[in-house]
Amino acid sequence: MKKSVLVLLFYLYPVLFCGVLAGDTPPAADEIRLLNQKARKQMNEANYRGALDTAKKLASVVEKTYGKDSAESGLTLHLLAKIYKSLSRPEDALRSYQRAIEIFEPLPASDLPLFRLWKELAWFHRSRNESSASRIAFEKAISYGEKVTRLMNPEGVELLFDYACALELNAMRDEAEKIWSRGLAIQREINGGRLDIISLPAGCLFVRQRKKPGFVPPPFSIPIKVEITVNEFGKVTQANPVGGQSDLWSFARGLLLKTEFAPLMLDGKPLPMRGQIWVGSKGTVFRLSVSDLTGN
Repeated sequence: MKKSVLVLLFYLYPVLFCGVLAGDTPPAADEIRLLNQKARKQMNEANYRGALDTAKKLASVVEKTYGKDSAESGLTLHLLAKIYKSLSRPEDALRSYQRAIEIFEPLPASDLPLFRLWKELAWFHRSRNESSASRIAFEKAISYGEKVTRLMNPEGVELLFDYACALELNAMRDEAEKIWSRGLAIQREINGGRLDIISLPAGCLFVRQRKKPGFVPPPFSIPIKVEITVNEFGKVTQANPVGGQSDLWSFARGLLLKTEFAPLMLDGKPLPMRGQIWVGSKGTVFRLSVSDLTGN
């Protein structure tokens, strides 16, 4: 396959196989496109078992059409990994991620899909408390992200913040602060030299928590998702519940307003922060859900 076609496939990632140039289109292209669209629609509807059946059929057609070591097969395996993860089948998800990476590594123009695969794999290992594997995956993702855009985009900054978060969760605070600083410096450059407040990915505010309220709530039947703003002194100035057990929203808001966080520092100056946090999950005050840990 022509390199230009391969690059196009990678950058049109959500519309898998729709970027094949005229003259290179195989007879099965329409079937592949429709199966891909169906699987993704089923995923969006949370019909993961249906999506799995469709994706398996897609994988079979793709392998017969392009070959088992093709970029198209790698993209299909990435889709399967996402579905397995949603079905709580971690071993199948891991095998799919690893096989997709194995396919892409020798291919030209593959830095972007490898960046995304390693990034998701880092979240995957982090959700399973596999700190060593998570760290390796984060560093791989950062390496490929630097090749693609030097991490000079929101996706790259989010990756750095997630890595810093993972390091803090493993009590590697000095290393985490270096990664936080790098992400903040890139974000400031993206913003044209200004950085008045920093938006953190879901879950990252959890690790910056330094002072909890005295009362620890019991687990709620539905944990409460709260959007918060933290000033440069680490005080919560706004706490707006947006999901979860609605009759306890006021209670959750009150807890957060008594909580303090360690501000992020850039050039020796503290920065205000904003992001999302969960209250009342599994018996701890601010316990991340699996969706926060995996990026779903």
